[in-house]
Amino acid sequence: MLTGALPMMVIAACATAFPLSLMLVWMYRRAVRAAMKSTSPRRAPGPGAGASAAPSTAGDSAQLTVRVLDRHSSFHGTPLVAAMFRARWVTAAVYVVAGAGFALVMSFGSLAADGQVASTGRVAMLFWIYFWPTILVINLVAAIHDRAGVTLVAAYFTVLALLAVALGGSSDASVGGLLQAWLILSGPATFLLAAFMIRRVRAVGPLVVASVGAAWGGAFAVLGVFQQLGDGSLRGFVAVGQQLGIGAVSFFYGSIVLGLVSFTLLGWLFLRWLARRYERYLVSDEFLQAAVIVLLFASVGSIFFALSDALWILVGFAAFSMWWAAARLGFRVIGRARPVDRADLLLLRVFALGSRSERFLAGLQRVWLRRGRITMIAGPDLAASNIEPRGFLQFVRGRLRSQFIVDERDLEARTAAIEDRVTPDGRHRVHEFFCFDDTWRPTLNRLVQTSDVVIMDLRAFSKERKGCAWELTQLFETIPLDRVALVIDATTNQALLEEALRGSWALTSPRSPNRQEPNGTTVTLFKCGGAAERDLRPLLASVLSRARGLNGGFHGVSID
Repeated sequence: MLTGALPMMVIAACATAFPLSLMLVWMYRRAVRAAMKSTSPRRAPGPGAGASAAPSTAGDSAQLTVRVLDRHSSFHGTPLVAAMFRARWVTAAVYVVAGAGFALVMSFGSLAADGQVASTGRVAMLFWIYFWPTILVINLVAAIHDRAGVTLVAAYFTVLALLAVALGGSSDASVGGLLQAWLILSGPATFLLAAFMIRRVRAVGPLVVASVGAAWGGAFAVLGVFQQLGDGSLRGFVAVGQQLGIGAVSFFYGSIVLGLVSFTLLGWLFLRWLARRYERYLVSDEFLQAAVIVLLFASVGSIFFALSDALWILVGFAAFSMWWAAARLGFRVIGRARPVDRADLLLLRVFALGSRSERFLAGLQRVWLRRGRITMIAGPDLAASNIEPRGFLQFVRGRLRSQFIVDERDLEARTAAIEDRVTPDGRHRVHEFFCFDDTWRPTLNRLVQTSDVVIMDLRAFSKERKGCAWELTQLFETIPLDRVALVIDATTNQALLEEALRGSWALTSPRSPNRQEPNGTTVTLFKCGGAAERDLRPLLASVLSRARGLNGGFHGVSID
């Protein structure tokens, strides 16, 4: 069971999770897109609800200055930005310590199961092989761009080669021997991990694997029971089935389906429990994904131990328990030194960016969520990038529309329900607001008022993006433009954008905070090549260094 059925169950769960996750992501995006094009079942408030009165007085467009910056410009907000970018490496350090504990338990467990002497060379070799899931976790937590992740993986295998040289080049510790050992001990779990941790399905992958794994567990549990029963017991069950009009083959497959369904219900209950813990900020999406990575390697690795004796299967779970306890303790320690200041970000964007939006959001999440929350209006481009457990369950139950804002009262209730809390690993949340076609405008007005900083991704901006032009008008009317950064690149029609900016300025009313400056105001266009650190660091320094309200006005944040 442990060396045959269990591996097959893990393989079946991961192999099934990938196409199922792809299908669910496609269905989810399709459902979100359809709901966004429909109208609210209730009467929605007008476009200006919840905001200042609509612009009524034309202004002098000459008072608006459009400034273009790029990553080579100099900024003054570098201390705060440096702390924001450093925070993810502090988190990674916690996972490194926890991963070291995991690797040590797995290494000594492997040697003990095989009856080998725990020499320094063998422990070092096994430790580095079992440290591999920690490299994947560091990539998940700290690597902002794919290039950084590739660099970290290359560094890991470079150390593996250097370790082989340092151990003397014996047949077991040669470069080829160590690589073969890595392929045997870490390769299978790495391959299975790719089934549900790629960016396209990462948000739903762990949830799907949990439910699918439970279902397959029920099926294999029934097969295990049949395997242990003697011929007399099996004939007795067949005889009972025949009296009920059920043939032997139908009885066999029916029992498997019954086990699959019953364990699926257990998996559903587990997901509901997980959703409740998530809503109470007891766990973050990042920690869940890291835990899934380590648990998979612990499960697959312990199968090899069970070849010696069934009890050795417990080594993997002991190693995972070590990792869990060390990580939670580490986050508790660093939490005492966590800054209490906070700045909340509103992210707006052109919905047509697709995967570029996903990469940009992923980079922002790794940096910003340890300083404050990110809010945004949900769209089909990022609909599957930030699925919360509760939202996922609602979608599976066919109740996705219950997540959509229907009127002003619903909008006020949802914004008031956002809690200023962090998870044990120090992360705030990404809050998505799902809107119908007639509720997204008042929602945007409300979110602008409750945000400290706004970043609007206008890459691929063109004359077809009329919604973005309306959003620009609301930003001019509602929030000081020194708290706003507009992201552009070569795909942005810059001339058309500047024309839209001056048109928005001309429609701004005298009550706008941007009309209170006697010398006018400045809007910044930031040329950003992507989501790499060299792009995000100056972008965030730009918007934070120019935000006048940050000096004591934004939840205690100070950048000087």
